[in-house]
This record gives sequence, structure tokens and C-alpha cells, in this order.
Amino acid sequence: MVWDLLDRRGIEFRRIAPGPYGKSLSGLIRVQEPDRAVDRLLVASLIEARSCERFRLLSEHVAQSDPELSAFYGGLFESEARHHTTYVKLAEDFAPRDVVRDRLAQLSKDEAAIIAEGSPLPRMHS
Repeated sequence: MVWDLLDRRGIEFRRIAPGPYGKSLSGLIRVQEPDRAVDRLLVASLIEARSCERFRLLSEHVAQSDPELSAFYGGLFESEARHHTTYVKLAEDFAPRDVVRDRLAQLSKDEAAIIAEGSPLPRMHS
């Protein structure tokens, strides 16, 4: 979908260096199972949640000037929201819900510190 949109708009796809956000989050993942599985799923859920927020904001920002792009971002917003909740639910296959929710709260606090550090690289997805 992305490549089709880029092609229609005459924009060449190019790879860009990843920002530090995803790598920093991955550094929070515990190494022992089943904690590792829980953390990997919750880190993925946080990445999807931030992308969800970005796509909603982008959709709203371009709504008047570019309805096609707004609809595209809106669809990505919905998709990312589903991914976020799916990852959290999957983590509950490895640990009780209260344990998963407590860990998600801790990872969210750690994520906030990572985000506060900032990055010189703008990204819509990690």
C-alpha cells in the first residue's frame, strides 16, 4: 500500500537509518522465559501504540489539504491500534493479566524516559 501510494505520487522509496527508539526499547527486554516473551510482545505493543498516535495526528493534520492521504493514515491508525491490543492480549498467554498489566505500566514509564531523550531522526514508525 505504501509503495503504491509513493508510486502514484512520484516519490522514490529509500531506506533510512533506524532511530534509537526501537533499539532502546529492545534493551529493556528481560532474557529469561517466559518474561522474555511477555516483554517482546509488550515492547511491540508500545511501538504500535506510538505509531497509532502518530498516524491519527497525521490523518487529522492533512484532512483538509489531502483527503486521500488522510484516509490512508486513518487506515494505518486503525491497523496499529488493533496490533497494539493484540500484542497485549498475546502476552497474557504467557503470564497472568495483572502481571502483564504491571509490566506494561513499567515499560511505559521506561518508554517515556526514552522518548524524553528525543531523537534527531523523525519517524512515523519505529
